[in-house]
Amino acid sequence: RVDEKKCIGCRICEMTCSLVNFNEASSKKSAIKSNESHKTIGTFNVVYCNQCGICAMNCPVDAIKKDGKNWWIDPDDCINCGVCKEVCPRDAIFESADLSYPIKCCGCDECAKVCPVKAITKIED
Repeated sequence: RVDEKKCIGCRICEMTCSLVNFNEASSKKSAIKSNESHKTIGTFNVVYCNQCGICAMNCPVDAIKKDGKNWWIDPDDCINCGVCKEVCPRDAIFESADLSYPIKCCGCDECAKVCPVKAITKIED
């Protein structure tokens, strides 16, 4: 869960996501994005996957798998067709030039653990 009113745009969530999933600190390889609002300076729009599963329902090769309540992209099965990115209602599936598959949140909750202002919190089961 994200409370955008609390987000300060520090991008620690982005760096953590990239470190945990790709072993590098790069916002280009993050499944969460914190973008400054064009409407109000100092406010941020946080783009993240809410695990709705629409991407999985539309994947032509069933490369998006479910683990508990979370969906993840299997890079071995993905053909990088872009359908998941097109159908995502939150625009929360991202591309990286050096990956052969798109990036989406896997639900690891590491971003919630490091958010200094608790703008990101884990939804308890």
